[in-house]
Amino acid sequence: SNIWYPDDLWHLALSAELMRSVPPDMPQLAGNTFFYHWFSNAHVAAMTWTTGLDLPVVFLRLWMAPVIALAVGVVFAVTEQLSRRTWPGAVAALLLGSQAALFPTWLSLPGFSAFGLHSPSQVFSIPILGLALHSLVHVLRDRRVGAGRWVLLVLSLAGASGAKSSVVPVLLCGVMLALLVALVANRPRVPRLLAVLGVCLVLVVFTALLTAGSSAGVIVQLFSTVRSSQPWVIMTGTGSPFSKAPILPGLDAQGAPKLLLLVLLSWALGYAWAVPGIRALERHDLSGWLLLGVGLGGFAAMMLLSQDGLSQVYFMSGAVVALYPLAGWGLSLAWDAAASSAGPGSALRWSLVGAGSAPALLVIWRTLSGPRPTAVELNGSLLRGLVVPALVACVLVAASVVSRRSGRGSVGPLAFLAVGWLVVTAALVPRSVPGVGAPLPPGTETTFVVVGLLVVVGALVSLFGVPSRAGLPRPTATVAANVLLGLAVVALVVTEAGLFQTSMQAPPLKSALRVSVAETTAARWLEANSEPDDVVATNVHCRLKRTVPHCDARAFWVSALTQRRALLESWAYTASAHERHGVGGRAYSQQPFENPKLLALNEAAFRAPTTQNLAALESRGVRWLFADTEAGPVSPELSQRAELVHESGPVKIFRLR
Repeated sequence: SNIWYPDDLWHLALSAELMRSVPPDMPQLAGNTFFYHWFSNAHVAAMTWTTGLDLPVVFLRLWMAPVIALAVGVVFAVTEQLSRRTWPGAVAALLLGSQAALFPTWLSLPGFSAFGLHSPSQVFSIPILGLALHSLVHVLRDRRVGAGRWVLLVLSLAGASGAKSSVVPVLLCGVMLALLVALVANRPRVPRLLAVLGVCLVLVVFTALLTAGSSAGVIVQLFSTVRSSQPWVIMTGTGSPFSKAPILPGLDAQGAPKLLLLVLLSWALGYAWAVPGIRALERHDLSGWLLLGVGLGGFAAMMLLSQDGLSQVYFMSGAVVALYPLAGWGLSLAWDAAASSAGPGSALRWSLVGAGSAPALLVIWRTLSGPRPTAVELNGSLLRGLVVPALVACVLVAASVVSRRSGRGSVGPLAFLAVGWLVVTAALVPRSVPGVGAPLPPGTETTFVVVGLLVVVGALVSLFGVPSRAGLPRPTATVAANVLLGLAVVALVVTEAGLFQTSMQAPPLKSALRVSVAETTAARWLEANSEPDDVVATNVHCRLKRTVPHCDARAFWVSALTQRRALLESWAYTASAHERHGVGGRAYSQQPFENPKLLALNEAAFRAPTTQNLAALESRGVRWLFADTEAGPVSPELSQRAELVHESGPVKIFRLR
């Protein structure tokens, strides 16, 4: 038996639905068209058809790893395209693979991981987003853009809109920033950017119409995501989950404005590994502005919007993918500037100094911040956590001033290169290292063994070459880059596998959250003995099995494991439930079903079956009844009015006559 995360079951049911219908219906509420992004589920369905394997096997074991590997490869390709070198691509791939974030203290904030363990749509959107960025860079850089490039760009943007509705809006922000810079400093690129802007706007409108369900429960609330952060919860004692005020609730509390400022500074500091990208912000090449605009757009959306399931974070989870190539490319440009002014030997030495000082500074940073504070100590802890970054920034500014005023032009570029490697290395330090961040769940230790071995191999390989004016010799750089890329892929896949194994561990035998072996067996029997278009009625609606008022209506496992549509299973993810979030002081998942008559008809078929109510179900397309006594009472009369065809533990399956 297993405890399933609700979203995994929901996506599994949707993948099964896409094997029989495009566009899909809501598998948990038959007869209702599904308005959401579903390209990832269609890809799972296609992989199931292609391999001939069982859908749950494909979804749980086979699908995610190659998509993650593809995402890493695409980020590598975009960075190599920008820098025309391989090693910056490896840096970007490592940043993606390590879920880079500068949080060596007790503080942890969302928006730094491009991948979502329980979000196939987010995972699937990353390689498509990378393809769109690759196409956009061509449009910005090439003297002439052929029809093929434009077609590829439009297709990648359309694919991104169907993969995840949060992708195109952040790309639109990047295009708008690049257009703004072009209007000031690079007017020849304005017509192209206007054309791209038009395509993005059309797709945003198109996406809004076809994926209307993805906007359910979304409101505008300034700094909304801050309310779920650790500091805000420590101060207020609650995340104020039901507030629909236009601005973050709780700002009238003593010390709240200062806390908000400190949290925002700490949040922005978490992305300090992107600082090297400053080198890429040029007026002649708008690619850097495009990438920066995507990142800023994602952060702005995360802070301006509020969704009852915290889904506004996905804007930043997608946008952060643009910052990885920006950081890798920026390091490459910083190397060029330092090597040209002081020589490649000095550039290499300063790079090693910057990277080597990262662990010591992280320890000092964590020591200054201290352990998790109380509400009284909160602001002080966050303020002390800014001391080390402030000192590093002062050193960088001082070096720049000295470089300009003393005539020693190499000081500034060398200092910037050192700081670039410092922030990148600090962000790559594994969070499982004692004293640096929170440990990962068990099962991921192999990741760090592999990482350590590959780092040693990469270091040995790099020693075979002697730095030249262009950096490492191309063969050596290529091999080292491939080693680092492999490291990133292995780290990601092994980490994701370890997390998934942890989340799927067998629960305590008495846990009401579990889907038992008997229940799973019954569901799989129905999948094997029914037609794909058959509709099932079930009395399972609540995640804790027993059907009670205002339960957590996120069961989803009947439609997922039977791979059949349910007349009425669970309704927590419907637009109506999201819109009622907070009514009666209850979350969207605890709101009542919007159609009480249909619910009453469904329940009566199990509790008090009659010829009339069973006929009413049959008229709605129902052919099977999936009755679970753990969810509610099942009348003995049901065996007289329908054919009992299978029994497994608490589950009885009936076929309507």
